[in-house]
Amino acid sequence: GYVKDIHGEDLASEEQLLELKPQDIILPHSDESLDEGSQAVLFKIAQFVDDLLVHLYGLEPYYKLKSTTDLIGHLVVGLAPHISAGMVGRIIGFSKTQGFLAHPSYHSSLRRDCFSKDTFIPLCIDGVWKNVKIGDYVASLNPSTVVDDYGTLAKKVNNISTIGYNPKTKKIQVVKVQEFTKHTPIPMISLTTKDGRSLKVTDNHKFLVVRNDKQLKIAARDLQITDKLFVPYSYSVISSDIFSISLEDYYKNNSHVMIRGIKETVKQLLDRIGIHSFLKYISMTRRSFYNYFIRNSFPLSLVSSLLHLTQKTLIDLPSERSLGMVRDHISLPPRIPLDPDVLWVVGLYVAEGFSRKNISSKGYYQVDFAASEAEIRQKLQRTMKTYFHLEPSLVNKDRLTYSSHILYDFFVYLLRAGEEAYSKRIPELILNLPCDRLKYFLQGYFDGDGSDSLSDLRVHCDSVSIALINDLEFALRKYGVFTKRTSYTKWPGPKVREFYLRKKRPIPLFTCHRLIVPSNFCALFSETVGFSLSRKQRILDTLLLTINPLGMRIDSDDTFVYPEITKIEHLSAETSYCLNVDHHFVVANGLMTYNCDGDEACILLLTDMLLNFSRHYLPTHRGSTQDAPLVLSSKLIPKEIDDMVYDLDVAWQYPLALYQNALEYKEPNSVKIPRMGDYLGTPRQYEGFGFTHP
Repeated sequence: GYVKDIHGEDLASEEQLLELKPQDIILPHSDESLDEGSQAVLFKIAQFVDDLLVHLYGLEPYYKLKSTTDLIGHLVVGLAPHISAGMVGRIIGFSKTQGFLAHPSYHSSLRRDCFSKDTFIPLCIDGVWKNVKIGDYVASLNPSTVVDDYGTLAKKVNNISTIGYNPKTKKIQVVKVQEFTKHTPIPMISLTTKDGRSLKVTDNHKFLVVRNDKQLKIAARDLQITDKLFVPYSYSVISSDIFSISLEDYYKNNSHVMIRGIKETVKQLLDRIGIHSFLKYISMTRRSFYNYFIRNSFPLSLVSSLLHLTQKTLIDLPSERSLGMVRDHISLPPRIPLDPDVLWVVGLYVAEGFSRKNISSKGYYQVDFAASEAEIRQKLQRTMKTYFHLEPSLVNKDRLTYSSHILYDFFVYLLRAGEEAYSKRIPELILNLPCDRLKYFLQGYFDGDGSDSLSDLRVHCDSVSIALINDLEFALRKYGVFTKRTSYTKWPGPKVREFYLRKKRPIPLFTCHRLIVPSNFCALFSETVGFSLSRKQRILDTLLLTINPLGMRIDSDDTFVYPEITKIEHLSAETSYCLNVDHHFVVANGLMTYNCDGDEACILLLTDMLLNFSRHYLPTHRGSTQDAPLVLSSKLIPKEIDDMVYDLDVAWQYPLALYQNALEYKEPNSVKIPRMGDYLGTPRQYEGFGFTHP
C-alpha cells in the first residue's frame, strides 16, 4: 500500500521517507531490552496457532512462517489494560527501539487512567481557588460528548487551572486544565501512605515514585509497599483580596429584607419624582407605603426601585442605616468589613460553631459558638457587637448563641461555611485571601479547634468534614507548612449521646480526620499563622524553645515530602473521572500524580485472539473481563478517540509570527498553526501530517 513518499514521489530508494498509515504499526525488538523481542515472541505464537489448526481442528495451517520477517503484513490487535476493546493494526516492521511506534491516532485510541469520584482536586475557576470532588464537579459540567467506543464522556473547559509540576524546572506551579472526562466503571486500587494520605485510582494510573533511590514512573498495579510517593507542601498561587461584604448586594431585590433608618432620604428622593408617580410605578397603595414610612423600615426591593428612578445608588443612602428581615426586630449593618477580628470569628465558627433554623410561625434562626475560654468569649462578644451590632440571645458557661436570620444567611448561604460539622468548609472568598489576611481566619480556627501538645512539639486539629481538612491543607500550603493526616473513630459526646437516646435511635460512631503540623514545621506555623489565643501560643512558644524538632521520619526536600506506601487494596469497579493538564502532573488528595494518560499496550495476533478467546477461559477474580478483548474495532475513526491528539500540530514549518509573538509572551493560540483537529471528517485527518525538523 506504500507507493509514494512524503513528497509524492514514486518509491525508488531506501532513503525516501514514508508517512505511517493510521493502523500500521512498528513493533519493538531491542537487543538492550531485558524482554524477548516482539518478532521472536510473535513468531512462536504464529507457529503455535498453526499447530492448533492442524492437530486440534484438522485444518490447513494459516501462517506457514519461514522467518520472523514473514510476520510483516499480518494483522494484530492492540489492547491496553482495562479497556475491554482492541484496535486492529497491521505489522509493517520492527525497530531496535524499546518503544511501540504507531500513528498518533492509534495510540490515542487506547483509553486512559482515572481517579475515583471522591478524589479532591484544587481548581482555580475564573480566578477563584476551591477544592472540589472531581466526581461532583464533572457531574456539574454535564459532559455529553462521546469521545470513544467505550462510552467516555468529555467536556472541554476554559479558564480553569490546578496545581501541577513542571519536570523541566522542577517546580510546583499552576497549570491549565484542558478537559474533564467521565468513564465507565473500572476496578480501582486504593493506596495509603505513611503520612495518612489515601487515593483511589484505576490500576493503570501512573505515579512518580522513589524506589531504591531512583525516580520511576510506575502504574498503580505495579506499586509496592515502601515505594515513596511525592507530596508537595508549598503552593504559590495568586490571591484575591476582598475587604468587605455587602449584605445589600447579596439580597439585592429580596422583598423580605428591610432597610431601616433611611426615612429622611426616602422623603427627599420622593420629593424629586412625586409619590403618586412612584406608587404607580411599584403598584403599591399609599396606605401600605406609609406603614413602611412610619416604621422607618422599607423593603430592599422598594428602595432599589426608588434609587433606580432617581439615578442614585446605595452609596447615596445614610451610612448609619441597617438591614433586617420582615417581622424581625434584629438589625445588622449593611456591609460587614472583613477586618482581622471578623476573619477570626469566621474561623472560630468553622471550628466550633453551627447554625440551625425552624421556619414555623414561631420559628427561629440561630448561630451558635462553643466558647468555654474567657479570652475567646470576650473577643467573640466584642467583635459581634462592634461589627454585627449583635448581643448574644443566650449565654452559658461554654456557649454563646446569636439569634438573627441575616446572620444565619451570612454564615450558611453567603459564605457557605457550613451549617453543621459535616458540611464545614473554608469559605472560598477567604481561602483566596493573601497570606497576611488569611492567617486571621486560621487563627480563629486553631484557637477554637487546634491543639498543641504539652509534651511534644506538634499542632493538630480534628474534623468530621474531609472537605474541610482538604481546605485547611490547601490554606497551610500557601505558607509552605506541611501537614500529615490520620483518621480515627469515636463515640459522640454526652450531649449528642443524650439526643440519640431521647430519640430512641442507635448511637453512631463518628469518623474524625486529624491534620497534624509535624515538629519540623511548627516554627514556620508559629511564624506565619500561630494562635491568637494567648494560652495556646504560650505553650507553642515554650515547646519551640525547649524541644528539639525530631522531624517526621519521612524523607523530604525543599519541594516534596516522600511518604512510603503502607497499604494497597484492590477494590471493585466504579465510575472514574479524568482531567488533562499542562505538563501532565496534578495534585489529587494532596499527592502529586500523573494526570490521566495513555497506557502501555499489548499486541495480539488476530488469529490467536479469534481462535483462543472464550469467556469460559477468563479467571473468576475481580476485573478479569477488563483485560480481555470483548469488543473489537476494525476501523480507526478519529472522532471516536481521545481528543487530546486533536491538538497535534501537523505543519511543515512554523510561521515567523510564532517567534515574533513568543518574544512578546503572547498566548500560543495567537498564531494559527494547522492541527489534526482542523481536519476531522476529511482525508487529512489520517494523512498529510507534516514535521518541522528531519
